[in-house]
Amino acid sequence: MHYFVTGASGLIGRSLVKELISLGHTVLGLARSDKSAEIIKSLGAQVHRGDLHNLESLKSGATQCDGVAHLAFEHDFDGKFDFEGWCRTDRAAITAFAEVLKGTSKPLVITNGVLFLPKGRLATEEDAYNPEEPFAKLRGASEDLTQSLAKQGMKAMVVRLAPSNHGHEDQGLITMLINKARETGLSCYFNEGTNTWPAVHILDTAKLYALALEKGRAGATYHAVAEQGVTLKDIAAAIGKKTGLPTKSLTMEQGQKHFGNIAFAAVGDSLVSSDATQAELGWKPEQITLLADIASDAYA
Repeated sequence: MHYFVTGASGLIGRSLVKELISLGHTVLGLARSDKSAEIIKSLGAQVHRGDLHNLESLKSGATQCDGVAHLAFEHDFDGKFDFEGWCRTDRAAITAFAEVLKGTSKPLVITNGVLFLPKGRLATEEDAYNPEEPFAKLRGASEDLTQSLAKQGMKAMVVRLAPSNHGHEDQGLITMLINKARETGLSCYFNEGTNTWPAVHILDTAKLYALALEKGRAGATYHAVAEQGVTLKDIAAAIGKKTGLPTKSLTMEQGQKHFGNIAFAAVGDSLVSSDATQAELGWKPEQITLLADIASDAYA
């Protein structure tokens, strides 16, 4: 099969491109810059120039392929924080793909996160996002759109990512926490640090996306989660040990200032299962755990 991947030059996207090619598929990767195009070429994939705001480029890429893995999500944690605008862009991209894929059996796999699920218990693939949380409602609207498309006959489905997709070349939340620790001289957590982050290795996540493209079910929700929850205190301690910096508890007010634009993620508290995903798709996480990975050379 020939698959179109947005976010193909990103951390998870690169691993997915490699995984799909290893399985005998070919890949068309969306590139918004020369740098992204070079990365995609180096992976052995074809390049399709465009971006999430160029809807015609998205439709053109989807038209050429047998399915779409939509991993790209507009964000700028160092600049203006416009989560509502980023989510609106995401829905526009999904709508553009739908215009091309409706009436076909081609899969559309979109991306969300598990941090927006209900708190205080083990969340499963059957759980919807918490509509009382503003961020969850904004991001969850992409899931609602995808589910509505599935009800209209599209082979559309959702992969929910763990907040920590760790591994070599990670530029996600773990790297952000490490950078923040080095910048401030402290590896921190909120209050008692008992809030938990589900975690998964990047290579395991890539395998899940590939399985969803190959045999995913219309309307399904899949969880890219290997560890149901790792406490932020343990994560902070592992980062402190790795960097040689002290670990410190912060109040909510102090933590908001310390973590800045990633505070909403740092305070995240989710315990999430992937049992149904593993049973349905035969997905079995096999890679190193989060704390062991932080201690490894992956985060040198």
